[in-house]
Amino acid sequence: DMAVDDAAGTAQLTVRLDQADAAQFEARSGAPQDAGWAQRSTGPAAAQAQVDDGRLTVVLDPGHGGIDPGAGYADVQEAEVMLALALELATALGRLEGVQHAITRADDTFVPLQERLTLARGAGADLFISLHADALEGVQATGASVYTLTQAAADDASQRMAERHEGGDLLAGVDLSGQGDEVAMVLQDLVRLETTASGERFADHLVQAMGDTGAVLNSRPRRQAELAVLNAADFPSVLLEVGFLSNDADRARLTTQQGRAPIVAAVLLAVGRWAIDEAALAPLIRQ
Repeated sequence: DMAVDDAAGTAQLTVRLDQADAAQFEARSGAPQDAGWAQRSTGPAAAQAQVDDGRLTVVLDPGHGGIDPGAGYADVQEAEVMLALALELATALGRLEGVQHAITRADDTFVPLQERLTLARGAGADLFISLHADALEGVQATGASVYTLTQAAADDASQRMAERHEGGDLLAGVDLSGQGDEVAMVLQDLVRLETTASGERFADHLVQAMGDTGAVLNSRPRRQAELAVLNAADFPSVLLEVGFLSNDADRARLTTQQGRAPIVAAVLLAVGRWAIDEAALAPLIRQ
């Protein structure tokens, strides 16, 4: 119920919360009557909490899914193609010694954005790779690009996250319970100084690796944008846009395992190179 005071230009919102079981909640919340609707993937490849055993944990995040198919062109849906790519990457990463992987969805289900980050955090992510494609009507853009978060977006993200922080869910290993918003923002920014730089280094490695494996690159392969999926402060994150479904050549490549193979090879190559560099940098960063 909302009472509006037109003279003062204010409003008071009253929310009443009654206890309900799952069936009652679903019936009253207006969830879409869609067989594909689900909160998150529960398959064996879905992200799960991991014990830190010293291995590098790479979390793969195939964009969209379920009621959110993403970009589409000529009956090809982004969500479907990104899931196929993520599963291929998961299999390939499983063959790398010292690397373990997790995935935010293992089938065609909808996973809310913040839950993707929480799943990655629960899996003990050392690196988060979000997978996307695009479609631009009437524009013949082509090739892959790698995105990292702009500094302005990182600052905005700190503000938004601090405003809604709950206990220790914001920063792995940092208990924010009882801390004020300003303290929470400072703690996030200190962690982000390291993780943002690390994500930038991985993005550079990934662009180089795609060139080495023959993956088709956009004319501007390194980009920055205010992308909410890259908001997490506690692990390095990049968004890999693998190409444009609206481009005939890109679409043909992205819809076959053989066409996606150079991208898979590039991610593996970049992870290996980045891990070696980060291990070498670690003593210097700790000083």
